[in-house]
Amino acid sequence: MLRRSFLAGVPVLVLVGSTGCDGGAAMISTYELSGIVSERFESGIEVTPLAGVEVTFTSDTRMSFSATTGDDGRYRMQIESEVRFGQVRAALAGFQTTERTVLFDVPARRVDLDMRRDRG
Repeated sequence: MLRRSFLAGVPVLVLVGSTGCDGGAAMISTYELSGIVSERFESGIEVTPLAGVEVTFTSDTRMSFSATTGDDGRYRMQIESEVRFGQVRAALAGFQTTERTVLFDVPARRVDLDMRRDRG
């Protein structure tokens, strides 16, 4: 007995992904990420810039870039990424780590981060 497939005679469309003319390399864009990292006190009113904070950006494809804040709490870094999304994270001993999502819908993005002292 010969069985006929449900899809017999139905044309099949095969999609083949294109990797572009460069042999498959993803397009990498360059962005600038900057901002100020400050201590936010419990009152929410008083803010003090924090020096020596390690600020790290990690893209959604796991590319990572870092900078350290200066005496004025400012950081600045150049980001090269295949995607426009990622996380910026600020870490300093004695403080709770702070993290925010970043969308590069413009070539330069400013992200200010507030940190609170660790109560542990």
